[in-house]
Amino acid sequence: MNIEEKVSQLCLITLDEEQPGTPSELGLNMRNFMRTFRPGGIIAFRNSIKDRDQVRSFMRDLQACEAELGGEHPLISCIDQRGGSATIFMPEMGAVECPAPMAQCAMFDEVDTLGEEVGGAMARDIADIGFNLNLCPYADFLERELPDPGEFKNVIMGSYPEYNARLSAALARGIRSEGVGATYCVFPGGYGSIGIDPHRAFGSVDVSLQELEERFLLAPKAAIAEGVDAVMLSHFAYPQMDESGAIGTFSERIIRNVLREQLGYEGLVMTDAIFMEAAVVAAGSREEAAIRSVEAGADLVLCSNATDIVALRDAVVSGRLSELRIDESLERIVAFKKRAAISVARLENPRGFCDADQESMSVWIEKALTWTQAPSEPLSRPQAEASLVVARRDRFFDAFEELGMQPARTALLAPLDLNRSEYGPQEAVRVIAATKEGDTVILESSCWGDVELANLLSQKGRRVFVAHIGAPYQCSRARDCAAFIVTYSRERLAVRSAIRALLGEAHPQGRLPIKLRG
Repeated sequence: MNIEEKVSQLCLITLDEEQPGTPSELGLNMRNFMRTFRPGGIIAFRNSIKDRDQVRSFMRDLQACEAELGGEHPLISCIDQRGGSATIFMPEMGAVECPAPMAQCAMFDEVDTLGEEVGGAMARDIADIGFNLNLCPYADFLERELPDPGEFKNVIMGSYPEYNARLSAALARGIRSEGVGATYCVFPGGYGSIGIDPHRAFGSVDVSLQELEERFLLAPKAAIAEGVDAVMLSHFAYPQMDESGAIGTFSERIIRNVLREQLGYEGLVMTDAIFMEAAVVAAGSREEAAIRSVEAGADLVLCSNATDIVALRDAVVSGRLSELRIDESLERIVAFKKRAAISVARLENPRGFCDADQESMSVWIEKALTWTQAPSEPLSRPQAEASLVVARRDRFFDAFEELGMQPARTALLAPLDLNRSEYGPQEAVRVIAATKEGDTVILESSCWGDVELANLLSQKGRRVFVAHIGAPYQCSRARDCAAFIVTYSRERLAVRSAIRALLGEAHPQGRLPIKLRG
């Protein structure tokens, strides 16, 4: 393998609509890209996936192309499969629906059993379609309501370090038990702590070394003890760990001194998506971000493109990056690829959708539902059908139909605009006018404005039953509702289970995995 080929092995390219080729078959453009750049692997996002058969066929062709080009080992193929709504291979694409990370945390003392079962189910599902590395567990804290939740939704765990650590270890065990690699995300942490989204802005997690040790490092320590295969770096700065102000992605001190020496980690280290604003701002360009990450000790550059690969190759030719530094990463990459060879064999003998996995995940989804206001008495089915049902999505109405009910009155509101979290006056007036005092309203809420509408309806003398699919912090404002249940997910089974709970047909056992303020 020449030096150019070695460098390219550090790059995981993005499979999306902008990438050469098509998501349904391996086209000539994609084959030419593979031949020219020989990347070490790929990461898939939702726009790469139509359904189970399509993505499996594509991944089979992709791995066959790598073999035809002389690759001794399979491509690393990674995906974010974490459960709930913030996942890539979705139920509507043919995936098993799993509880969201926050829902997993809501089970507290059962997180060990739950984590292993969820990790195993997710791993079997993605292995069946050709992926050998899961970007899970994602063990960061949710410690405040982000002004704009951006990309995170319900991907982050709860606020309790001990339970995050236990769940991280259990998920890693479950994932790895199926021959799929597990990735601890993100190191050292902080994406849910400072109210900044690294996709859009640079941030600094300026907490003491004691807090980093006692809270932030508990989960990665637990995951590393379980043999996690990769660790994803944070694009935030940690001045108490590295006074230079370098973000984790560019910090040799954090990668080598803390992660490798202090925690004894020997596996792959990868960047978060190299195109994120936090990394680009810190480096000046995405190409410079890629180079600086490898200089600091990263083995894999996530979401690379052709310009990143060329920039890394040029950095080696100029002497800025040494071949010794590249070989160090390549040794770890090859070691993982040898273990991942089983993933190619699975593509030839697909298992398909697993009803047994979905059954077990459905049990956890229902158990993890969390009452913040339990009803004094549940709704009857006739009451539910006579209620006004208010939602932003037809899926909420579909759940009633799946349960054998047909509400007589419904109000479909405008889709949620992330730039506007409040109802417009006309929307609120329309909902209130459709009811009279004493009426029952069943409301699907997903933002602060939805919760305020529930309060307004309650003040007007309506009995309001809320199924909340948004961030749990939003339930802190709920007042005087007849019932308020948190689903942690907007997916089909989570929503249907919440309606069953309002009917007294399901029995939630979850507790909020965060500490509410106010």
